[in-house]
Amino acid sequence: MENQGADVEHKGTKIVHMDDHVTLIQIDPAYSPADESTTETQVDGTEKLLKDDEPKVKTTKFSMSSSPDEEAGKTVDNKGTEASATPLTRPPPLSAQTSVRPLDICIFTRDRTVPGIMLTVEDGQNVTVGEQTTQRSQGGVFDMVIEELKLPKEAREVFALWLISPLLELQLKPHHVPFKLTCQWSALLKKYTSEKEENILIDEPALIFQRNVYLPRAKEQLVDNPDMLRMLFYEAVYNIVESRYPCEEIHYDMLAGLQALVEFGAFDSQMHNSEFYSDHVKQFYPEHLRRKKLYQYIPGLRPKTTVEKRLMSRHGSTSLQYGDLINDNTIQRKYLEFCWTLPYYGSAFFHGQIERKHTKGRKLVELIGDSDLDVLVAVNRDGVFVINENTVAVLLGLTYQELSWEFAESKCAKNNPNCMPCLFLKFEVVDEQQTVSKLFQIFSKEAIMVDALIQSCVDMLEAESQETGGGDAVDGKTAENTKQAFFSRLTSMDDTHMCNKMDKLCLTTFNAEGECIDNR
Repeated sequence: MENQGADVEHKGTKIVHMDDHVTLIQIDPAYSPADESTTETQVDGTEKLLKDDEPKVKTTKFSMSSSPDEEAGKTVDNKGTEASATPLTRPPPLSAQTSVRPLDICIFTRDRTVPGIMLTVEDGQNVTVGEQTTQRSQGGVFDMVIEELKLPKEAREVFALWLISPLLELQLKPHHVPFKLTCQWSALLKKYTSEKEENILIDEPALIFQRNVYLPRAKEQLVDNPDMLRMLFYEAVYNIVESRYPCEEIHYDMLAGLQALVEFGAFDSQMHNSEFYSDHVKQFYPEHLRRKKLYQYIPGLRPKTTVEKRLMSRHGSTSLQYGDLINDNTIQRKYLEFCWTLPYYGSAFFHGQIERKHTKGRKLVELIGDSDLDVLVAVNRDGVFVINENTVAVLLGLTYQELSWEFAESKCAKNNPNCMPCLFLKFEVVDEQQTVSKLFQIFSKEAIMVDALIQSCVDMLEAESQETGGGDAVDGKTAENTKQAFFSRLTSMDDTHMCNKMDKLCLTTFNAEGECIDNR
């Protein structure tokens, strides 16, 4: 998403721009946030947004008596998440009195072909998201959206309500109150992002109705409702174009051809020329593929082909292949079928940093302040993935059967905004015919939320495994077939965007006795 512009006040409403849509939220001048205790409870619920109310023991977590990061000058305090949490600052009241008035709320989907869903909600300042189950919820916003879109009851498990801005994305729980979280948004950004104050001030969230991060992939593949398929299709398109789903170039071309068939219909050589696609190409390809190569700035040198020509060629060939299916959800399902094979499909995404590994000139790079690499941390029901934001390439992908993890926060984090919490990932590999453990560190102010989501997914998998009599789902002894099916791309290919690149990561290595034998 692009940064949203400043808000415009007009006749008691706040207009928030987002992706060519407009979010309309009625601002009640008489509104006052709840009392201090209520607000703190709500904030605490947001802090553990993707976590169960009563956290369980993390059976697959590991503990560390000392951190290898101390050698890098970054002291880590291995505290529990509760002790390390700091309360958010309650925003100042808008008025001294509270009144119950209708609230106009706009909820978006990722489907660009439809406008936002406008709802007028009684007592909208206090209405909750509501239960997201197969049964009807008690008047929550989520249930209102389901009814407005006329979706079947299966949609209650497939989708969820999210509060999203360019700086932070949160899947809401049933007890969350969207209006109050919106009022607390600046405080949340200060806690969970490293953005500058001026960016925080202009950032505004929007309510998005999109895929539930806890939805099993197998259940999504059973969806046959045309409206649900269309929403899932456009959400997948969004994640492809926003560089969240790394692919090879041939895959991007194939997906662009399918999308063009959905959006432009059958290929027409008279209408669909390269100039036609130049106005639309950013809706089909991620930015790193549209970015000019260095040699293209040299006068006289031109690429053999352009993205526009590639899109035109793919639209034409796909039209010949699937032309008779244009008016059917079959094309959208074809797009989704490929995305379902991606290990990181359906992930929630978090921003982080890792130490950059340099074989030559490392000290010089550190002196000029470029020792860290920006990454996306993708977490879904299958595992954890670290993606290079600049090159859109997978750096590391691990299943829950393979990893242990630990959240940690430095003692100086509260007083030093540049000292970020971190998440440690520990996993085993075979190195020179010896099984060793690798320790990988990710720095992120969202680390506590990554930790919470991992814990929720592990708990969910364990519960499902026990129900089916499959034993412990996270001890590496079961679900081997599933792991091989979804993660073969991460281990079987060399020098591609979709495989693990552990040789490019700063990893600490331990032998079977727990002794550190390498730290680079």
